Parts: sequence; C-alpha cells; structure tokens
Amino acid sequence: MNSSSSSSDKSRLSTLDAMRGLGAFAVLLFHFLINGEMIAPKGYLAVDFFFLLSGLVIAHTYDSRLRSGMSFGRFTTLRLVRLYPLFIVGLLFGALRRFGYAALERGDGWSPAQLLQAGAFEILMLPSPLSENLFVLNGPSWSLFFEMAVSLAYAGLLFRLRTGTLAVLTALFGVLLVVTAVQHGSLEMGLKWAWFHGSVARTGFSFTLGMLIQRSLRSGGPARPSWLALVPCAGLLACLLAQGELGVLFDLVIVMAVAPLLVWLGASYDPPAVLQGPARWIGELSYPVYAIHYPLMFLWLFAAKRAHLPLAAQLVGFVLLTAGLAWALNRWWDVPVRRWLNARIGGARRAGVGPQTVP
Repeated sequence: MNSSSSSSDKSRLSTLDAMRGLGAFAVLLFHFLINGEMIAPKGYLAVDFFFLLSGLVIAHTYDSRLRSGMSFGRFTTLRLVRLYPLFIVGLLFGALRRFGYAALERGDGWSPAQLLQAGAFEILMLPSPLSENLFVLNGPSWSLFFEMAVSLAYAGLLFRLRTGTLAVLTALFGVLLVVTAVQHGSLEMGLKWAWFHGSVARTGFSFTLGMLIQRSLRSGGPARPSWLALVPCAGLLACLLAQGELGVLFDLVIVMAVAPLLVWLGASYDPPAVLQGPARWIGELSYPVYAIHYPLMFLWLFAAKRAHLPLAAQLVGFVLLTAGLAWALNRWWDVPVRRWLNARIGGARRAGVGPQTVP
C-alpha cells in the first residue's frame, strides 16, 4: 500500500503492499475448494482488511490535496481511473463464464437476455437489481462497488470530519457491524442484497478506522526498515488461513482489533531493502488477482477437469495461471491504460496514478 505505484516514491509503504498481495491470494484460496473443503476458511476477512487499508492510504494520499482545493469531480475521476480498467476485465471474464454456461446449457438459471440486462448495470459498476446477488457476472465486484461508494463519501464528507467526530462515526458503524455479524453468524456477507446493511457496516467501520489510524501516524515519521515488517505479514496470513470451527467472535476480534494492529505495524515498519522489491511486486499483483480470479476459477476448472488433472495440479495450476495473468494485465493493460487516461485528463505524472488501495 502506498501513495502511488511508483517504486521510487519514498512515501510508499511496502509492508502494506505485501500484506495487500497476501490478502488477495487468501481470497483466491478461500474460493477454491478441495473436495468441498476450504483452504482459507477465513479468507473473506481479507475484504475488511482491504477496506481498512483503503481508509488509511486514501487519507494518506488525498487529505491534504482535498483541503488544498482538489475538486470532488477530480477525485472521483482519479478513483475511477484506478478501479475501472481491471474491473472491466473481471467483468469480461465473468461474462465469458456465464454466457458459456448458457451456451452449454449448464443450467445455472440465467438466459442470455437476463445476463445482458444484468450486464447493463454491472458495466457501470452498479449492482444488478435482477438477482439476489449484487453482481451476477463477477461476484467479488460487490466490494469494488463499495470501495467506490465509500471513496465518494470520503471526498464528499469524511475527510472534513474532526477526529473525535470520525471516531464516533466509526463506533456507530462498529455497533452495526456487531449486530449484523451476530445475526448472520459471521462476517461473510456482502455478495447478496439480503445483507446489504452488513456490507455497509463492514465497509464503513473498516474504512473510517483506517482513516483514524492514518491520523495517528501523521506525526510518527516515515516507516523504518526492519525485519519486524514480517510480523504483520505473518499475522495476517495466520488470521486468514486459520482452520477449525471459528465462529463470529473470531471474525469480530480479527476485524475490530487484530487487523487494525497489523495495519498499524505494517505502516510503521518497511521491509529490509532485500525484501522491498518482492513486497512491491506482490502488491502490484493484488488488484488484478482479485479482479479476475473468481470467474477465471470456473473457466480453469472446466478445462482442468476435462483434462483429468489431479486436485493438487488443479490448485497449483490455477494459482500460477492467475498470478501470470495478473502480472501481464498489470504490465500491459492496467498501468498503460491508466497512464493514457491520466494523460488525457491531465493526471499525475507517474504511470500508477492513485493510491494502491484496492486488493
């Protein structure tokens, strides 16, 4: 996580880069089942971590700019430029999966006409009102919709709030989070319209808490290079890969206490020089991995099962395929497209305009 994607930017927080990348791969493993069993049963908590990271890094990047006169429209344009190029790729993969199912009569219940109607909303980054799921073509896009929504709330209001007022708002979101989590039985909510209020609570609590963490770090100086940077990375993995019957209390403790501590540590310590390159590399893969992995998984499994690949090969092949495509998309699609768009709108000078806040 950093204020830009330029590797030469001294304000870059490389530990948060690494944590974001690890979180994205944990979500991938959460969705991939082996004989019906999850590899990362708590991988969905990475989404709350991403919102927390967004609050911190957006405040880190834009607080002073907005107070210095950056317009709401300018901010919105920059966020769309950051999110949309890979969002549309994930949508296309999802359309390929869904229309392929329809063509093969796989019986997933969606006709081409219904898919086109849903796609008309989703191409605008808006949830589809035609399904119990917010996004039909690429399910995880629900969190990108909320990422954009809370970004707009930040530029319109949240950055103006005094720290005390922001803390009260965070506490109110926290109450809603606890209530909805207990009702649902976990924090695995967001995909469906029925738990829309739970998605609001997850997004609002973690994002505003991230803003509070950023404000607490303002006077702390830049992150110090240290091997201690490995601690928050290992802690995040331990939380997301935790096994066993872990209920809603585990989810709430991780999101409301452990994740904020890990992010605070990640913002306080940079990796040693030898690890900064890998940390930034996996961070750069995080958003493309998150954007494409879900529909790509179904396309991969369709081919892998027909090739009679063993389960281990299916998993390894999927991870390598996703990582490879993510690297290619980042290098030859996302960065060049954002550079071109920002040149058209008078954007920032660096290729990776905007903070790396999304997965």
